[in-house]
Amino acid sequence: MNAEMRKVLALVARKAITPADGERLLAALGQPEPTGPEAAPALSAGLGEGSAASLAGALAEGALLEGALLAGATLEGADLRHADLTDADLSGANLEGAVLADAVLRGARLVRANLEGAHLDAAVAAGADLGGANLENSRLEAARLVGASLAGANLENAVLAEAELSDADLTGANLEGADLRRAVLAGARLAGANCEGLSAPDADCSQADLAGAFLGEADLDGADLRGANLAGAVAPRVQWRGLCLRDADLHGRDLTHGDPGASAGGGEARG
Repeated sequence: MNAEMRKVLALVARKAITPADGERLLAALGQPEPTGPEAAPALSAGLGEGSAASLAGALAEGALLEGALLAGATLEGADLRHADLTDADLSGANLEGAVLADAVLRGARLVRANLEGAHLDAAVAAGADLGGANLENSRLEAARLVGASLAGANLENAVLAEAELSDADLTGANLEGADLRRAVLAGARLAGANCEGLSAPDADCSQADLAGAFLGEADLDGADLRGANLAGAVAPRVQWRGLCLRDADLHGRDLTHGDPGASAGGGEARG
């Protein structure tokens, strides 16, 4: 698939032109109508809301898809590095194994999207909605997810090292075995989240809401939980040497059998 065909497909995806216009444009450019499993479904379905268009391999690195309606689309294994998907609707889309490194997803909707094993390293997804999305085994290292919604999302074994998650909503999310080392979760909401086996050494969790969260066997060595809400949190066998709990709310918490090296950081831990 050459560059002209990719550009036409991108226009169709953005609803800038209709599928019929896309076919006419390809004809005018002397290009054959797209054929095969990669391209034909894209034009015929028009990538409309709720379509099950198959686009795997049809979209190129750096694609301009701002505001595209790709709900339910199949983008399994697609290469969307550096793509602009600002405000795009990818609700329910299949992005398993897709490469979205350095992509821009500001304000995008990925509700219940399948991103298992996807690569989103350094992606910019501030304010994006990933509620209920499947991000198991995905990579989001150094991704910017400030203010994003990941409520109820599955992030089991996901890599979020050095990710920016300030003010993000992770209520009820599954973070079992996730890597959040040196991540920033200041003001994030993780109430009721499953953080079993979470690795978050040196993470900034100041002012985070961890009420009722399960932190069994989590690694919080050197993490900053100043002002965090840990009311009702259950944290057996936690590694927390050097953990700062200054002004944290520990009411009703269960920190049984944890590492005894936690520090109040110069303040009084309330409980």
